[in-house]
Amino acid sequence: MFGSIPRSEIINLCSAGDGVLAVYDKKQDITRRFLVSSKALGAASSALYGFLNPVSKEDPVKPLQAKRPERLVKEDADAMSIILHIIHLRNGHVSANIEPKQLATIAILSKKYNCNRALRLWITKWCSQYRECASSEEVGYQLLAAFLFERENFPDLVARAAMLVEPRLVVDWPEHDLLGLLPKVLLDNLVFKIDGALADIKQALEDAEGRLRACRTTSTCFFLRCSSCGRSSLDRGRSCGSCVGLESMPTFCDAEGRVSEFFRALAGNGVWPSFVAFNHVTVWQLLSKFEAAKDRNLHLCEMRERCPLKVELARLFEQACNVQEYTKRDLVKHWKHRNDLW
Repeated sequence: MFGSIPRSEIINLCSAGDGVLAVYDKKQDITRRFLVSSKALGAASSALYGFLNPVSKEDPVKPLQAKRPERLVKEDADAMSIILHIIHLRNGHVSANIEPKQLATIAILSKKYNCNRALRLWITKWCSQYRECASSEEVGYQLLAAFLFERENFPDLVARAAMLVEPRLVVDWPEHDLLGLLPKVLLDNLVFKIDGALADIKQALEDAEGRLRACRTTSTCFFLRCSSCGRSSLDRGRSCGSCVGLESMPTFCDAEGRVSEFFRALAGNGVWPSFVAFNHVTVWQLLSKFEAAKDRNLHLCEMRERCPLKVELARLFEQACNVQEYTKRDLVKHWKHRNDLW
């Protein structure tokens, strides 16, 4: 029953409000009551209008006595509050910077109660910028919001998600309380394209190793290596600073050494000693690791930038970038022509 509702417990969205919308949030175990305009609410959402409880015309916010059970909207109270504030043009209480999970929750309610048209200006604000995500879940929340809001940039967000999410995590999304609302056909396609991109990058790495092993060119390195401790130095002096009196020997750039240094560079950036690492990285992370391996490599021999090692590290990064681009392009093209999801 309504019982007595104190003035302080009603959130006044309209001074001439003629109805109370009660929202029960099960997770927070709270009920928020909003004094609303039936005209504004009816214009925005006939579904929400049906939950209105009548109030006294003389004093809409005086304690109410109910003759029937209170009708509750059982939803996320924070998300519903944002929607109701927008519907009543109380924009000063709405942030243009919404956390991905809350944005997805708003999108779910907006779709459920047919409020997308009423929220369209705010939807544009929220979805026009790509917020940096701290986790794969946040990427999924942004994707879900774009899907439910029926945004034109939805295909771009699908392509972006393919670069930022591990396929093993997408496989778990159907069991997620929110992300499970994404269509299965979308998630299956996403996993397929991510797996394909990672497989192509893995093949590029194997091809680079093959070319390095096949190249028999040898040159002298500018580094000297201590015959005792193995330290390398650009110092052209003939002795190692740590091993006094022991001679430093010249080193050579050959096929075996280049392969070894190639995988050391990858291992130093977390991509080796096996392909197991590919099971726990995103496409974007692989690109970053390959770029770091290329830029931080200190190999220096007489061939300089023409050295096969430097050439293959640069080529590996370039091929991984190409994989990223054509994977994104294919996804955007595919989902721009899919109109059967909505």
